[in-house]
Amino acid sequence: MKSLLLSDPEGRGNKEAMMSYILAWTLKRASSLYAQEDSILYGYCREILFKLLEKQDDGQIVGSVETWLEWNKIDVHANVELKHDGVSEWHAILIENKVYTSTHDNQLERYRSIFYNAYKDGEFEKNLHYILIICHESPSDKLRQDCKKNEFRCIPILDLFSNDRGIDTKSDIFNEFWLREW
Repeated sequence: MKSLLLSDPEGRGNKEAMMSYILAWTLKRASSLYAQEDSILYGYCREILFKLLEKQDDGQIVGSVETWLEWNKIDVHANVELKHDGVSEWHAILIENKVYTSTHDNQLERYRSIFYNAYKDGEFEKNLHYILIICHESPSDKLRQDCKKNEFRCIPILDLFSNDRGIDTKSDIFNEFWLREW
């Protein structure tokens, strides 16, 4: 099924900005605060969060999730608290997303440096995640090299979350973005 939210036959819209907002919203919805509202939505959002963190979802409590958009020109920046047996583990996530374009002007190198310097002496330091989400099926060789050089994980959006789940959530926003074809 085609997305009504993201269909733009003239290509004038800014899908990258929309993607940033919805990524930030998705991460916030993974918080345990929302566990009772829509179990399907909550499960999907947790799945996305734990894939970004490269962690197994062992039933940890997802405590606070704070997000910022365009912080130092970084598309999405998130701080996540995981709690297991009363012990907090803090993660900081840098997400750059690309819908139409490739990286340019040493973006990944600059953003990584800014992000690392912001967290290098704190509780997040050992859990920093550098991620580039692309809307192509596979990254170009140039993109792969740029990610490798700057220690970013490059994730095609359909590898992060496949849109063929078959079960909608109660959220039109989630369904239109994550479960429909653009």
